[in-house]
Amino acid sequence: MTTEDWLLRALREVEDAVEFAQSELAAAKEVLATTRADRSDGVPLVNLAADLAQRGGATRRSVAAAILEYERAVASLRAQVVRVLIDEEGITLAALARQMNVSRQAVTRIYRASDGA
Repeated sequence: MTTEDWLLRALREVEDAVEFAQSELAAAKEVLATTRADRSDGVPLVNLAADLAQRGGATRRSVAAAILEYERAVASLRAQVVRVLIDEEGITLAALARQMNVSRQAVTRIYRASDGA
C-alpha cells in the first residue's frame, strides 16, 4: 500500500477548493444575469429586489463559504510547506522570511500553524 505524497494531497485540496469557488461564483454570475435580463424586460425594481434578496442572499453566502474554504486550503498548504522547508530541508526562519518577503515573526506564525494542519 502506497501513501499519498503530502504535497500532492495539499495541492489537490487547494484545487478542489478553487473548483468549488468557481462553481459558486458561476452561480452568482447567473443570478446577476437573470436580474439583468429581468431589468431589461421591464420587471419592476421591487420584484427584482425581492428576487435578489431570496436568491442572491443564499448565493452570496455560498460564495463566501467557498472562498473561506479556499483560504483555509491555501493556508494549510503554506503551513505544511514552511514546516517541511524548516524541519526537513534545514532552511532558517530568516532565509525563509526573506524568500517569502515576510517577517521572521510571520514565518514563525505560519510554522506554528502547521501543528494543526
